[in-house]
Amino acid sequence: MTDNTHRRVAIWCAVSSPQQARIDKDSLPSQERDGRAWADENDYVVAAVYKVPGHTRKYVLYTDAAEAMPIYKRLIEDAEDGKFSALWCRARDRLGRTDALIATVEGLLAEHDVDVYSAFMPHSLDDASDASAIVLSGIERSLAQVEGVQRESRRLVGVRKRIADGLHPNRWPYGYAVVRDEAGHNVGATVVPEQAEAVALMTRLYLDGHSISEIVVRLRGSPYRAPTGGRWSLTTVQRILHYDVYAGYVSYGDIVSDEPSDRFEHIWSEDTYRAVLRERDRRRTFRGGKPPVSPLSGMVICAGCGWRMSACHNQHGTRYFRCNKHNNARLRGECHPNYIQLEEVERYVEDRLAALTTDEAIDRMLAADVPDAAQLARDLARAQKRLAALAEQEAALLLLQSQASDAGFARAMEMLVADRAAAEAALEAASAAAQSVPDLSAQRAALHRFRDLAAAGLKPGWLRLAGVRESRQALLQTGLRVWVKDGEITGWSFGA
Repeated sequence: MTDNTHRRVAIWCAVSSPQQARIDKDSLPSQERDGRAWADENDYVVAAVYKVPGHTRKYVLYTDAAEAMPIYKRLIEDAEDGKFSALWCRARDRLGRTDALIATVEGLLAEHDVDVYSAFMPHSLDDASDASAIVLSGIERSLAQVEGVQRESRRLVGVRKRIADGLHPNRWPYGYAVVRDEAGHNVGATVVPEQAEAVALMTRLYLDGHSISEIVVRLRGSPYRAPTGGRWSLTTVQRILHYDVYAGYVSYGDIVSDEPSDRFEHIWSEDTYRAVLRERDRRRTFRGGKPPVSPLSGMVICAGCGWRMSACHNQHGTRYFRCNKHNNARLRGECHPNYIQLEEVERYVEDRLAALTTDEAIDRMLAADVPDAAQLARDLARAQKRLAALAEQEAALLLLQSQASDAGFARAMEMLVADRAAAEAALEAASAAAQSVPDLSAQRAALHRFRDLAAAGLKPGWLRLAGVRESRQALLQTGLRVWVKDGEITGWSFGA
């Protein structure tokens, strides 16, 4: 790179949330300033500045990232047009939060002879054979992924502390308004009278035995507004009636306070709370209601994210399974809306169970689901190889210590230690799996039962001959899982 006409650099700036990109924040401007300062020091002309003003960038596939953030596509198109020969970034984790995305972006840029320069782990751009750039890139990509895990761990530490302090870790639920101190910190909550009245109404109806649907109808005819200002829904009422915060217990997932908090007024008295718990348990164990929608309820899994798929129906009477993560968590971009008709999944399982006409066929199918010795050995070897690769990265990092900033080296070493601990845990898990052999007797007995049902007459819907609830109970014993992705069945499996 001796020709100044070719010494053109692009600057990549990115932050993870819209709040960080606000005009009164300095993260994006400071990244651009640092990039321009580097360009001046190294005799580069700034050809372009690319900004991602608030996005997590947690994508595995480049195509998904480019669809959500068109700036990625523009970056590669400009590189293809030869607008710059180097891309400056504060750290490679600004290019993405996953190793796959960072590596893909670097690979696409390399196809157009564009070098990536990271201020976090700098290297020479004047020597195309500089091997340190490859080593540093691998280390930094790994650190970006490990940092995401550590960030989530730190967040959970903060959640636990807030719960221990008697404060709700997220937005206060319906019925409360946050109370802040002079510094703007959340120090408690105050009751919103009108909303508390609505909570009291639905609680009273709930304890009187009214269904959630009946409670929704009553609320829609009342003067009380729903949390979002729209119409009351089944999901909203169900969620509110399962908030223990009204009795003073703050929680987040499995993290629950041991004692009622004294940081806010409780809407439920202790007696009311105990009555609510009894009513929840009564409705949960009530056996006189409708049977499960399908014998396969709870056994259909979204292959895109690993979450279960629920059996539902629409206003036209069409019954289908849908991904719970997409429907409930609304995490668009991290899990696609996965749907499949219920009858299609039942026919798939019926056809395969009907093929198990002999004991030998059942045994062959169950044995196929048990990892063989060769597979277990490959898993162990993979875990051992990962540990060895981390040891090589650590050795390379020590050799390149003089080329990295003190802060960058310390951060890299800290994260390598954390990554090594995770790899050691993975090795331990692989070793445990190699020593465990599943007991297939329960699965075999249940499949024999379904074989007998099939022999009685292979008609569409024979899976329901023994009754939906009975069929489902037997199938649950087999550990059956049906995997669905993009509306297509990708396979089935059995497990303990």
